[in-house]
Amino acid sequence: MIQDVGEIRFLISRIRTDKHISQWDLGKGICSGQQISKIEKGEALPDFFLMELLLQRLGTSTAKFEIALSLDEYKEIEARDDILDDLRTGRLMEAENKLKTFCRDAGSDQPVRRMSRVRLLGLLALEREEYEAAEKYLEEAVGLTVGQAEQVSLEGGLFAGIELENLILYAQILNKEKKASQARKLLQKILDYVKVQNIDSLERAKLQVKAAVVLGNIQRQALEYAACEALCEEALELLRDNDLVQCMPSLFELLLSLYEETGQQEKAVRITCWKETLEEIYACFGLDASMIDKLYFNSCTGQYYLIGEMIREERRAKGMSQEELMEGIYQEPATLSRVENGQKPDRKKLRQLMDKLDMSGWRYAGAVATEDYRVLEMNAEIERLLCRHEEEKAVWMAEQMKKQVDLSVPENRQQVEGLELESQFRRGELKPEEAYRKAEELLRLTYDKKAERVPFRRELHLMNSMCMYLQRMGRREEAISEYQKILGYYEKSRVRARYHFLSVELILDNMSLYMAHAGHMQETEKWSERIVMQGLHNGKINTFHYGLNNLISVAEYRAEKMAGGLIDFTSEETDILYEGVRKKCLQYAKWAIHITDIFKQYLMKTRFINFVKENLGMDIIESQLMLVAASSSKRGQS
Repeated sequence: MIQDVGEIRFLISRIRTDKHISQWDLGKGICSGQQISKIEKGEALPDFFLMELLLQRLGTSTAKFEIALSLDEYKEIEARDDILDDLRTGRLMEAENKLKTFCRDAGSDQPVRRMSRVRLLGLLALEREEYEAAEKYLEEAVGLTVGQAEQVSLEGGLFAGIELENLILYAQILNKEKKASQARKLLQKILDYVKVQNIDSLERAKLQVKAAVVLGNIQRQALEYAACEALCEEALELLRDNDLVQCMPSLFELLLSLYEETGQQEKAVRITCWKETLEEIYACFGLDASMIDKLYFNSCTGQYYLIGEMIREERRAKGMSQEELMEGIYQEPATLSRVENGQKPDRKKLRQLMDKLDMSGWRYAGAVATEDYRVLEMNAEIERLLCRHEEEKAVWMAEQMKKQVDLSVPENRQQVEGLELESQFRRGELKPEEAYRKAEELLRLTYDKKAERVPFRRELHLMNSMCMYLQRMGRREEAISEYQKILGYYEKSRVRARYHFLSVELILDNMSLYMAHAGHMQETEKWSERIVMQGLHNGKINTFHYGLNNLISVAEYRAEKMAGGLIDFTSEETDILYEGVRKKCLQYAKWAIHITDIFKQYLMKTRFINFVKENLGMDIIESQLMLVAASSSKRGQS
């Protein structure tokens, strides 16, 4: 029988109850309290766009969930995000044409969807610097779910991140129209709300930074340097702590101007390094850093799946025909075929199909099955700690999470025991053969190796661990082959890789590393560049240094191949003889050092500093000061 624990309806009810929020208050302006009641009872399948706002109003987001969508829902999300991408990269004509189609094809007149359409029209006007039209559209967007923009009271209400973002954008336009006093009051209300409400750290960081950029510029223009400095420094720390890069260029520019005007040279030096690193990296890969500097930009870290694809691949893996699966559920195979090709099944039929396939019957669920949203936040923190190589803290937190989840649920066993297994292996308590066998047993709890479906996040972590164990057994080529097979599942899916960014990044990071060790340099370069480009475009560059490390390996390998043997990379003559390879490696290493410094990954920063000193013969502190001196000189001349 399907496990119900971990379904989004239970989480919504739990968060709402814990925060003493009525169903009416939660749905105010976007849906009725009766509809919230039906969702919580499992009597209605939640619509994605409504669910997005409900979760944000409760202080969390869809980023913490794995979400199963119908094809129509997915196409609508994809169309919206394509328009936003065109807007932030300056392709305004393409954005306008897609927006016309998006508005024409809109099948629902719910407040949430109407708000989304009007908001996009406002963003297009904003990018065209048509501020009067932008103000009109954004005022309408705010009014559809919140109320009159200039009269809105944030005290005692509930507001989604996107609703607050609309207000921030509206305040930005007010400031551009010389209405700084009105903009200031609105932004202060938003900041007070964000700080008082129990919003998770990721959502708080996004909103506080965006409000700080607009309000900080108003304060600086009014010569309120102390207030501006405190506001912007707090915002920057939130970005660094949450591995976010949204609005970082604007924040750097604002802080740098502030430090120079107030004579804080030491702080100015540090910000200069970070600012120029970001600009250089984007320019090197043919991109403009302004694409991550839009107030409406948010990194895509959600995990989306298609219901039809999941059902089809599970059916095939179990060797079932459509006729066998549809028995007792549908009368015609054609009906099941339409579901497998993207049509949204009704709630009862979906439950029957997934029950027959022994699949979890959710559409929205976290990586762990729980009714406690705080456990989901713990799991997200564990992933962040592992990314920063803070294994001891991650293991401790995993132990705390273990006490709060039901380990009779297969998904929870996979997540908790998979983390324990990897920890035991890293401490040398398990041989790779034993670790591989145990990981394979855990994976089989929910994933049939005959299936060719996109794995869920916890399944992918187990697959990644199994590849690591293979590599440690000396079976590197087999590990690479497994990674390529997994990558093929994502490429075959109709869901773009951008909606599995964190998973695909994990695969490519490790696969390209193993390829480099195996001497497959052409493939290493190809996949490493893809990692870098995806991260830059998505505004998630906290693991950027892995791709740079692989590109350093490629550059060194090619130079040594030209030389026909080992090279002394500490010698400046190496650049003359081998196409500037030392300079290229040094540039990549500098970027890695500054990026790891920005995101407080101090262990990796130290490793790159040591690499530069030992392999390239340069003290990075000295070279950093040279970089800053040159930058200061340029700014002085200008």
